[in-house]
Amino acid sequence: MDLITTPLIIVLVVFLAYKSVFTVKQKTAVVIERLGKFQRIAQSGLQFKIPFIDQKSGVVNLRVRELPVNIETKTKDDVFVNLIVSVQYFVTANAEGIRKAFYQFDNPEAQIQSYVFDSIRSEVPKLILDDVFSEKDKIAVAVQNELAETISGFGYEIVKALVTDIDPDAKVKNSMNEINAAKRLKEAAKEYAEAEKIKVVAAAEAEAESKKLQGGGDCKSAHRHRQRSQAKCGGSARCHGRGHYRSARDEHALYDPALRYHQPPGRQQRQHHLHAVFSGYGGRSTNRDPVGIAGGRDAQGSQGKSC
Repeated sequence: MDLITTPLIIVLVVFLAYKSVFTVKQKTAVVIERLGKFQRIAQSGLQFKIPFIDQKSGVVNLRVRELPVNIETKTKDDVFVNLIVSVQYFVTANAEGIRKAFYQFDNPEAQIQSYVFDSIRSEVPKLILDDVFSEKDKIAVAVQNELAETISGFGYEIVKALVTDIDPDAKVKNSMNEINAAKRLKEAAKEYAEAEKIKVVAAAEAEAESKKLQGGGDCKSAHRHRQRSQAKCGGSARCHGRGHYRSARDEHALYDPALRYHQPPGRQQRQHHLHAVFSGYGGRSTNRDPVGIAGGRDAQGSQGKSC
């Protein structure tokens, strides 16, 4: 009799020990129920329970999880966009938070997704499409604050809500690209016109400087020619009468490029010069053209004549 009962007792003890001892992994929690009623939360490590009375009802994950939510909504300017919002959340690591998360939420992912839908569809319709792109961080913060306030009573906490993608309709994207391309072409045309303007101004300045330098050289050359002519003639009135006549305008033309082309002297100037010539010859004139009228009509031709 003892040979039969002793092994049975040993097997029974081992079986009861196996049923009463269990381990819980790190970052997880086990909900223990006694006769179908919540008893306690078993944290990570070696744990004990009463066999056949206490039961492991479920395991709760305490890690940070991410839930991507794809939402289609309409903006203020009546453009439909698809947004992808990633919600990072975790279960509060205390007995009360774990109990609420386990018993109050049947499908936490679907219920959090519903709250995200409601939050996004209340924020995005206030903004136009361009503002949705520029203020996506504000949208994410609004979703995060509303979710944190709502689900904190169910044993969950929100780490971050991120708007990871904004995808408008394909036609809207093509239109936006065309608008941006037109703006870039407009700016490029302005820059090209400014560059052409700089080229034209630089060429005009160079041409003006060249003409200025060329005019100064002509004036100096004419002045030297006049000095050599006066040196040959000795400054006599007779020399002036033979074609070296210079009016005030002619003298000025030697130094001013604007008056470079010779104009014949007026009648009054010729009379004054005639008087000077006759005074220099003592009242007699043997030259048929004593007043240098021919020289006055063609100053360039008279410069070539000798005294």
